[in-house]
Amino acid sequence: MQAREEGGFLSELRDRARARPRRLVFPEGADPRVLDAAALGVQEGLFRPVLLGDPDEVREALARRGVEPEDPAVSVVDPADEARIQELVWSYMERRGDRVLEPGEAREAVRDPLLQ
Repeated sequence: MQAREEGGFLSELRDRARARPRRLVFPEGADPRVLDAAALGVQEGLFRPVLLGDPDEVREALARRGVEPEDPAVSVVDPADEARIQELVWSYMERRGDRVLEPGEAREAVRDPLLQ
């Protein structure tokens, strides 16, 4: 009986996720486990992944998992993109308010995929 209840619970969670898919950010976008999870989420309509990593590498890996590389449900963000890093530096410094941070320190901080 326990297995049936768990199956019902998981089924209910999936139904709720499909009804209102959320965006989930994966900082380790090229990790095979992350790619497997992202592909499953897209194929089942559970969430819209945002994968951080080399765009060509990530899209190629998704294609091998049966996800159309240009699927609008999937976003791929290059954490090494200089224009994006510069934008994040100023945004990060602005949000820190009165806690003074030098641009070099902010640049180093925003290069961390967990902060992007």
